[in-house]
Amino acid sequence: MIRPMMTLAVALVPLPVLAQSPCLPLGAQVALCAEGTPWAEARALPLDDDFVSYEAPPLYLEASTSWITPGEAGTPEAALSALEAALAEDTAAEGAPLPLRRGRETVTTDHATITYDVFIEVDAGEAFPLAVMVLEDQGGWLTLMLSSDTPMEEDRFMAEADSLARLLRPAPEG
Repeated sequence: MIRPMMTLAVALVPLPVLAQSPCLPLGAQVALCAEGTPWAEARALPLDDDFVSYEAPPLYLEASTSWITPGEAGTPEAALSALEAALAEDTAAEGAPLPLRRGRETVTTDHATITYDVFIEVDAGEAFPLAVMVLEDQGGWLTLMLSSDTPMEEDRFMAEADSLARLLRPAPEG
């Protein structure tokens, strides 16, 4: 079942590569630099060649370059709309109630502008959050999905997604 959705579109401004590691690789150009956070202890989950996945219970993060491309959507905002439509379609196909969109937020850091839509999916009366993130960097896109395997209050999940967005960095070389 698809869990509640928070969509996060990220446009990275190219910056010098970070000198510090360890960072979790999310794609060829993006990493999650999580020292001192629960993500620093994240465990990699096996997926196929198009996906990278990590778990830091109760949160899970998947990244892929194949979910959506600039040619399909054009802009991060259009990508958010396309991902919302896909989420609604998948949820309807399962016979579940449509996820509720909770609004759009923008976070700006020294290296990225992150725009995200928050969605909440209700299953058996419990709210499950999901963040679908579109990261744009040097013409390529990386889509990330942040989810929780347990019900979570919306405010807490929004804080987790905001924190995760602020940990995204250009991938260290080497």
